[in-house]
Amino acid sequence: MQIRALPRRTFLGHAGAGLTALAGAATLAAAATDEKQAAGDADLADTKPADLLLALTKQLDPERLDAEHLAQLRLDLESNLRRSALLSSFALTNADEPAPVFRAWRAEG
Repeated sequence: MQIRALPRRTFLGHAGAGLTALAGAATLAAAATDEKQAAGDADLADTKPADLLLALTKQLDPERLDAEHLAQLRLDLESNLRRSALLSSFALTNADEPAPVFRAWRAEG
């Protein structure tokens, strides 16, 4: 199996789309809770995105996640969201080119 290089813009596009889809799914999952539970919860507008993503993750696999896993997941989610915001702050124009990829290759023989 040969692994092909993935261009930077393509990778960032896929990463951004994944985060957007995950955030949208978390928002939909939180909005779909019944009224009794929603009345007891804090206002969703004041909820941090990492908390929404963590709540969705808990719903997807509650049996395998303990408090230690959830704490590590929260740190990872917050780190990824900060990176996403930082990457989004750099506007690219049509004149911006991807970083060149260097691969050392030596012909055998």
